[in-house]
Amino acid sequence: MKRVVYDESDLSSDPDDKQKDTSAKEVSDAEEELEDADMEEEDEEKAPEKPPEPPADDKEVPKDEEEEKEGVEDDDDDDEAQDDDEDTEDTRQLLDNAQDDESVQRLIQSSLGQLARDGGSPSRELILAYASCVSSNPSKFQHPTTLKAMLRLLRSTFQGRERSSSVDKKAKPKPPREVRGVLPLAVLVANLLATILKNIPQNEWPDDCLKVFVDDSLHSRSWVDHSMCSVFVDMIKAHIAAAPSTDASVQRIMEHLSSKVTEIKKGGVNPTTFKHVMLTLMDLTPLPQGRLMASSNLELWFQHTTHKTIARDLLLKISCTTLDAPDLDTVENLLNMKFKTVSFPQLKSEVFTMLVRQRPEYINVAFKVVLLKERLAATLKDVDNLKMMPLIFRETAQGGHDSKDEQEPDNDVVFKRSPQHQHPGTATSRALAMVLQDLATASSNLPTLKNTLRK
Repeated sequence: MKRVVYDESDLSSDPDDKQKDTSAKEVSDAEEELEDADMEEEDEEKAPEKPPEPPADDKEVPKDEEEEKEGVEDDDDDDEAQDDDEDTEDTRQLLDNAQDDESVQRLIQSSLGQLARDGGSPSRELILAYASCVSSNPSKFQHPTTLKAMLRLLRSTFQGRERSSSVDKKAKPKPPREVRGVLPLAVLVANLLATILKNIPQNEWPDDCLKVFVDDSLHSRSWVDHSMCSVFVDMIKAHIAAAPSTDASVQRIMEHLSSKVTEIKKGGVNPTTFKHVMLTLMDLTPLPQGRLMASSNLELWFQHTTHKTIARDLLLKISCTTLDAPDLDTVENLLNMKFKTVSFPQLKSEVFTMLVRQRPEYINVAFKVVLLKERLAATLKDVDNLKMMPLIFRETAQGGHDSKDEQEPDNDVVFKRSPQHQHPGTATSRALAMVLQDLATASSNLPTLKNTLRK
């Protein structure tokens, strides 16, 4: 037998049931319409209201209100001016009332020192207070500890770049740009120190003068290259030229520079540091140690095409004046340098000309260098070596003759021949003869000397 399944919907075929279903559907449709209407009303309520229209500009402000506002602004300006004047008077009064060095140092640390630590710039009132006090009574700031406290403010750590003796591969922060119309703290301190040190003998200057100069010259050069610090920088350069080479501070500075040069040779130093080292050595050429260090590394530095112009300026800045061992070594280093004729075709001639004119004793060194290069001609391959021989004679001949050869004729003696001046190249020929005689003592030099004289 087949099983028949009945659908329940078919059972409600009664007309009453159908009417109930239709009425239920109508009720549900009405409820949905009401819900949609409520949702639309809520959306309208949530919509952002239009901003109120700004008041019209045509409305005139009462004159009384404008006058009151202007009066308030004028009063504020007057109050600020009075406050600035009071600050100036307070700082100046504190500086004038300071009777001992400790109180002066406390004032410097609380005002200028705090600005250095915060990286701020001095206000106009503070500048006027210190400038007037230092100019009127510079002796109050001449104590060594006071000078040291002011020189400490010129360190590179306070100029936007940290001081580090090691090579830092990370990018260092650039020094902050100067705002127009704002005087940097380093410029103020440098000018104050120039006024104070003007009345102190150079042999009594603190060693920190040279230290902070080299420190800023090697790093940010924020005040060394500043036009408003030129007076103080020139004073330090004059102090370097007069400083004895055996001074302990000079020795420490040269050791620090030597470590920087070693870093450059190892690599990993950015071009800015490389440039600053050459510029610093350019200022230290009055010292024999500075000249020797520069001459020992110039041949390597000329290979860097980026700063070859600075290297040339450093080379021509070297001026040897003594017969001490550092200067003699410097002369030999410069004469033995190999120059690329493409970059500087006349630089070799300029170096020989400069050196033989500085001292007559350097002529012997020049001849010796040229002759020894001929011995190693197969390895050096210096085609311009022998061209320096006539150059030496020509440049020394332009210097004239010795004064001892100039004698006045004796008019009392009859038929006496007037004295003849020696040839301008006599002294140079004598120097060449001495060098040849010295080199001829070694039998290994004889073949080279024979071929050289034949050429």
